[in-house]
Amino acid sequence: ADWEQQRVLCCLEDGTLYLWGRTSATDESLHLLRVMQDEKNAGDRPGVSSKEAVAADWSQGKVLLGTMAGRLLLWDLLSGKILRVFRGHRSCIDVVRVCWQRSEALSACRDRVIRFWKMETGECSLLRG
Repeated sequence: ADWEQQRVLCCLEDGTLYLWGRTSATDESLHLLRVMQDEKNAGDRPGVSSKEAVAADWSQGKVLLGTMAGRLLLWDLLSGKILRVFRGHRSCIDVVRVCWQRSEALSACRDRVIRFWKMETGECSLLRG
């Protein structure tokens, strides 16, 4: 949730992201602002298994989402497009943590692997296996 801009991001098990928010400062209700889907991998278990598998940077308008198929998707909230797909896990990603200032992320998976990612380059290091 983005309390300052009064927006909320919801992700369903099918991988669809919904961005809700107010359309004006005087608006009293939330409206659907954007629907985002990974069209290329729709049949490949795109959804999330846990709220811990989503990290948002509202100031930059980016979301990193860990999928049940073992991919990390970096979304642009303004355009609704995927900026980068990170591959490396073999099963469901349960936890995602991001240091947005350093453009680095950690992902933990059911395959008992933790990966360290440099988001600008896509470079990945195995931390534990």
